[in-house]
Amino acid sequence: MSRRAGVGLLGLVAALTVTVVALASCRRTLRVPRPIGAARGAPPAQQPTAFAIDVDFDLAPIVATLETQVPTVIDQSEWENVPNTPVAVKYHVVREPFRVTVSGNSIHAETTLRFSTEACLRAQFGGVDLGCPRMGSCGITEPLRRVDVAFNVRIDVGADWTLAPHMVPELPRTTDPCRITVLQVDVMGYVTRRIGARLMESSPRVERRVREASQLRSRIEPLWALLQQPVALDRNAWLLVRPQRITATPLTGFGRRINTSIVIHAAPTVTIGPRPTIAVAPLPALLPEFTRRPGFTANIDVQIPLAEAELVLRPRIVGREFTTRGQTVRAESVRLAGRDGAFVATVGVRFVRGWFRGATATVTLAGLARYDARLGAIVVDSLDYTIDARSLFLRAADTLMQSRVRSEIASRLRLPLGGRVEQMRVRGERALNRAVGQHAQLQSALRTLAPSSVYVTQHDIIVRVTGAGEARVVSR
Repeated sequence: MSRRAGVGLLGLVAALTVTVVALASCRRTLRVPRPIGAARGAPPAQQPTAFAIDVDFDLAPIVATLETQVPTVIDQSEWENVPNTPVAVKYHVVREPFRVTVSGNSIHAETTLRFSTEACLRAQFGGVDLGCPRMGSCGITEPLRRVDVAFNVRIDVGADWTLAPHMVPELPRTTDPCRITVLQVDVMGYVTRRIGARLMESSPRVERRVREASQLRSRIEPLWALLQQPVALDRNAWLLVRPQRITATPLTGFGRRINTSIVIHAAPTVTIGPRPTIAVAPLPALLPEFTRRPGFTANIDVQIPLAEAELVLRPRIVGREFTTRGQTVRAESVRLAGRDGAFVATVGVRFVRGWFRGATATVTLAGLARYDARLGAIVVDSLDYTIDARSLFLRAADTLMQSRVRSEIASRLRLPLGGRVEQMRVRGERALNRAVGQHAQLQSALRTLAPSSVYVTQHDIIVRVTGAGEARVVSR
């Protein structure tokens, strides 16, 4: 070797050493980006989800109760004294079937009564009853007279989950009146009022039977218990509806049915891992709801443990090789963590070709996670990067290679979700269509389900998903 060549080589080594020392002295510290508008290490409070479930009641059982409990024949064959008068009456009444209409939470039941009546005047002398000679009649030797009677059955939903009916009579309307007046006593008016009172004597039985027939609690209690059970969305993904309270709108009628909207207020979430163990809470008291909601909008937090995310990312990163400027690095491990709401990936690497062959280092990247609808995946933006290596030469390699390594690892820090979210929608809809107890069916349609935002905590990735659909409970 010539003197000039030896001097040149020594100069190159000296220059490289100075460069390495300079680079090492400028070693940078990892900057962890802070999410904008998010709480440190936790997502903002979840907006409550209100599942509005329509519950229909067929009027047929209520009409049948009216028909069986309200007498069809009233036969007063013995003389009945008109109070505070010497007048007595007899009457015979035949009721036609009820004509039923619905308005709001009231059932209007109307019927026509066909009847005959007669009146007598009691005579006494010296305390001796001399009989009751007949003074007049209607519908005896002529066609039966008619009177229309009606009452409204207002139905409310009680806090104890029973339908509370209240029968309120209307004034009778005589279609073809017959006037019988004895000593200025309006016999016809008395008989008409008396018939209405006799019909209303059945109201406690009607109200009791309506409460028994409604079966509202027996229809909703199994639904409340059902919504607390984990719903399998995937091999290890579980939907927890987590109902908190329940309300009901006032009843409304249409056709021959009445309807209420049961609103279940919940905080649904999806967990990844083994099937959760749930302690079923009893059905709470029913609270009033004054706003009728069209269907439901669900805000669901999908909780993905970082350990599960590592299992997904490991095949995408571990074993991959990145080459730049003659240096080849192989990723040998990956660990995930959350720090102040940011996503942190720690990758162990080994140099397999080039000047630093056999050396190892730890590459740490931190960034903000978001959902990319185009890719259908969680991606990491705003990545910052640092390398931890004891060798000053490796720190120099960091400067030469960080752009390439950062871009390669960043391109693989993606958690595919698109297909899984659609699978969740299909399975969630299937789970929300099932029998509820022995007498009802839950029918649901989960129209949409899409991620809206992503948050990173110390141990989990939380994907907030928004869905919309309709649900109803129908008798079967």
